[in-house]
Amino acid sequence: DTNRLPHLPTALYAIVGYGSLVSLLMSAQIVQELLKEVLPQVGYCKWFLLFAAAITPPMWLGSPKDFWIVGFGAVLATFVGCILIFCQTVIDGIHLTEPVPHNSHSINGFFYAFGTILFSYGGAATFPTIQNDMAHREKFPISAAIGFTIVLSLYMPVVLGGYFVFGDNIKDNILLSLHGGMISTGANILLATHLICAFFIVINPVSQHIEQIFNVPHKFCLKRVVVRTLMVVLMVA
Repeated sequence: DTNRLPHLPTALYAIVGYGSLVSLLMSAQIVQELLKEVLPQVGYCKWFLLFAAAITPPMWLGSPKDFWIVGFGAVLATFVGCILIFCQTVIDGIHLTEPVPHNSHSINGFFYAFGTILFSYGGAATFPTIQNDMAHREKFPISAAIGFTIVLSLYMPVVLGGYFVFGDNIKDNILLSLHGGMISTGANILLATHLICAFFIVINPVSQHIEQIFNVPHKFCLKRVVVRTLMVVLMVA
């Protein structure tokens, strides 16, 4: 009952907003890793700030219906990227010369992994916003079921490949575990693209909620520009 806990939705939206920043952090990590030989003077933090500045103007768009191409781009980048990751993982597995370690893990390890799994489905927080923009809102359950099925079908090959090929040698970011090459580079570029697109999608409901608090009109205006720009500044700070 939100009447008893009036500030709970705001607190949850704030958590989601700051959590979405991980997408930009990972994008910066990927780009820095790709260009460290070409631009060694540009470090991880600088890439993060550059990304934060670049995403600010597109954040001024209203709701997902105003930037549907971003959602399409995220799905396409994820689809092709996951295929490339799986292909490179199989290639790395073919060249294995020793058994892959699989050690037992504690209950803490389980919850760390579970937290990562929840983050991978973090886009579900935008579902109410997407449903609000749908022409036939009664079909939302079908849309959500199809969406989760597609995401799961993309994630499972990558997860299973990482488990059987890298085991406990896998790094926090599977992209950093892959051997270099054109396939790996392509996967990195596509996943960085996906993460940036995902940031726009996840942060949008947070932006709209904050605008509602400050009585910002539901149209493009100076107040929206100021509020959403300050959001980026506060998240980066």
